[in-house]
Amino acid sequence: MMYGKMLQCIRHRWPMLLLLLLGLLLWPQQVLAWGSATHAHVADRLGASQGAANLNEIYGAMALDTFFYLFGAPYGSQLDHLAHYQSQKVWQAAQGGDLATRAAAYGFMSHNDVWGADFTAHHQGLYYGLSDGYVITKTAELASSYAPLAWLGLPDPIAAEITHLVVETGVDVLMTSLDPGLGNKIMAATQHRTDQFPALLVQAYANELTLPYPDAATLIYGAESQFRTLMYWYGYALTFPADTAVQLLAGQFADLAGLYLAGYGISLPLSKDEVTLLLAGFIGEAMNLCGGDFAQEIALTVAFVDEQLRNHGISPVPVPAGIILVAPFVLALGWHTWHRRS
Repeated sequence: MMYGKMLQCIRHRWPMLLLLLLGLLLWPQQVLAWGSATHAHVADRLGASQGAANLNEIYGAMALDTFFYLFGAPYGSQLDHLAHYQSQKVWQAAQGGDLATRAAAYGFMSHNDVWGADFTAHHQGLYYGLSDGYVITKTAELASSYAPLAWLGLPDPIAAEITHLVVETGVDVLMTSLDPGLGNKIMAATQHRTDQFPALLVQAYANELTLPYPDAATLIYGAESQFRTLMYWYGYALTFPADTAVQLLAGQFADLAGLYLAGYGISLPLSKDEVTLLLAGFIGEAMNLCGGDFAQEIALTVAFVDEQLRNHGISPVPVPAGIILVAPFVLALGWHTWHRRS
């Protein structure tokens, strides 16, 4: 069994594993809510149904988590908080842009933690986890039942942080059962995202930092470029069957752990294969736990976000005020012309 293999490779090295897990999770940013593929699916069901606009909505929805991956860099936590709770700044910055730019901002807005998709993960589930949010509830359940973590005796907050990330990833893999082409859509979204999107982030958030504007802009551009590359490979992993996708994603997370710890002068206490094995087993357990109800929660989340976007006046293609003013006259002229001919 997977449990047996994992326990054999970590039993005599649990102090080092604890160090690794602490390093993975002591990022100053907030924990993600839904995973990137789940946000991509939600955006795919909203707004534009095809073409470049749809791909930009998908990318924008994922990209609200851009700053989560700054790995403890200064201002990372502040930027991540701004994106989740002041996403409207990106929407406002996009209003003078073209359709692709506004579509990306529309996707960005769909993700927010105040009334967007993250709300049902973090605060109030619609099908499961009604009082705390779907992911929060599943996190508590999985943290209490996963044998290796319980055996290691990790503090509850640390175990919850690990499990939270794993639940998101497990649901992301499950999402490919609803949309087998989701991985390809994510890859295409990273390739076709509008060139104006990084500038939107700069316009929205650079002045919020206590950095000279050029330095803040450089930080934001760099974070978005890193995120874009990461999402391409994330989507690539999801093009494979679920078992292979889990292994690839677990390996990707192992690499990220190495990069993060290296920034603090710490080398990985376990081999990449050992870390990958541990994470793959944990993701599999999350998939088992969420497999029976994730689809219902996501379907309700799509409907919820669609309603919230409309209620807040957010649309993928805003109608210019001039067209609204002229429309009655055009309709009247059309009716008059038809009436005379009839």
